[in-house]
Amino acid sequence: MSDKTIRKAVPGRRTRRATVVAALTAGAGAVTIALAAPASANVQNPVVTPGIDGKVATTCEYNVTVPLIPGAFKGPVTLKDGNQLVGTLPTQPNDSKVVFRWTPNQTGNRTLTASQTFFGNIVMTRTADVFVVPGLNLGSLCIAQ
Repeated sequence: MSDKTIRKAVPGRRTRRATVVAALTAGAGAVTIALAAPASANVQNPVVTPGIDGKVATTCEYNVTVPLIPGAFKGPVTLKDGNQLVGTLPTQPNDSKVVFRWTPNQTGNRTLTASQTFFGNIVMTRTADVFVVPGLNLGSLCIAQ
C-alpha cells in the first residue's frame, strides 16, 4: 500500500480475522495430532504351529499365529518369510490374534517377520526364527524328511 491509500476503518474486522486464523491453526494442530503414530502398536512375535512330528517342512502348510495386545492399536498385520510376502490381514478392535497360512518353500533357517502399519508406515516389527526341513506333501498328510 502507498502512503496515499486511504483505508476506512471497520470496527471488529481485525478481531474476526484473528479469531478465524486462530481457529484454523488449532484445527490443523488437531489433525496433526490425530495422524501421529500410535503410542503402542500391538503385534507380537509370530508363532508357527509345527506338524505332528514337531517339525516344519517344505511343501507343507502351517498356521502362523501373530498375537495382538488387547486394547492396543489395531492396524493391518503383514507377514513375510525373509523378503517374500506371505500375506497381509486386517485387524479389528477386539482381535487377540491374526492367523496366516504359510507354506515354506526353502529349507534351513527362515525368519518370519510380522509388522504392523499405520497409514502405510511400519510402526512395529517382530520376528521368529524357524528351522525348515525337506518335506513330502501327500495331500491329507505331510511328512517331514
